[in-house]
Amino acid sequence: MKRAETSLRVTEFIHETNWDDLPLPIQSQARRCLLDTLGAAVGGRQTRLSQIIHDFCASTYAGVGAQLWVDGRPVSPPGAALANGMTIDALDIHDGFTLTKGHAGAALVPANFSTIVLNEPISGQEFLAALTVGYEIALRAGLALHATACDYHTSGAWNALGCAAITARRLKLNTEQTGHALGIAEYHGPRSQMMRCIDHPTMLKDGSGWGAMTGVSAALLAKDGFTGAPALTVESPEAARFWLDLGEKWLIAEQYFKPFAVCRWAQPAIAGVLKLRQQHDFDLKSIQTIRVTTFHEAVRLANPHPETTEEAQYNLPFPVVAVLVH
Repeated sequence: MKRAETSLRVTEFIHETNWDDLPLPIQSQARRCLLDTLGAAVGGRQTRLSQIIHDFCASTYAGVGAQLWVDGRPVSPPGAALANGMTIDALDIHDGFTLTKGHAGAALVPANFSTIVLNEPISGQEFLAALTVGYEIALRAGLALHATACDYHTSGAWNALGCAAITARRLKLNTEQTGHALGIAEYHGPRSQMMRCIDHPTMLKDGSGWGAMTGVSAALLAKDGFTGAPALTVESPEAARFWLDLGEKWLIAEQYFKPFAVCRWAQPAIAGVLKLRQQHDFDLKSIQTIRVTTFHEAVRLANPHPETTEEAQYNLPFPVVAVLVH
């Protein structure tokens, strides 16, 4: 597929996909992704991270058009996307996609909510259709980025394009403007190195709040005539193969949902010790050593004595022991 053909296919998908075009299982999955992400937001809102970013956005991104979740303070749409996206990221229990080693919904859901008032009122079906479109654009951009970039970037590097797509759809941008929105979002998306956060767990998290803010801002800029370079994850020859089945294969169907609020890489070890306990009903006092065989990146989740919420989430030994004790 040539560059112009890919760009046109993507733009048409963004603006012309309707609720009735989605297969029934995909409609159901869109609802599930929305509810799961909102649940993560409710939990994340109780964290210190969320308190700090909400106060920051209330003062720095003050404006109209959107609200901060739970407390209701008015802010600009980019500000709401940033604060609410980081709130979802604050508690590591949002949905994810294995092949991108990251998360789309954490950015897409707040971007979708923050842009509701940018145009005429929308129905619940249109809200979910736009969310589904955002998932398909973001996940394919993520696959393309992982296939072409030499480093492992946080989710904000690619879910920004899904947020730009949702906002471009909401603003009814034309083909040229939509292309610029995707290009701006990709160029300014936070290509932060994920393993730095694994090695040094802090409130930086997975970049989804910044991805949401960047994507919403990109489409708003494109609406006013701001131009951007072509999005390489969409228009480069190397990326073309990821867009061939757009609208035919639905990647949102492959989202996983976490049972525990810790990094995905620690989940198998947690499930393993629980299964052993269930099968053998051993006394905890009899445990001398727990040996986990896993892959290199998961080995770096290595802090057995966390002092912060972030250190407890980006961790393997602590949640494995905690789930046995509690």
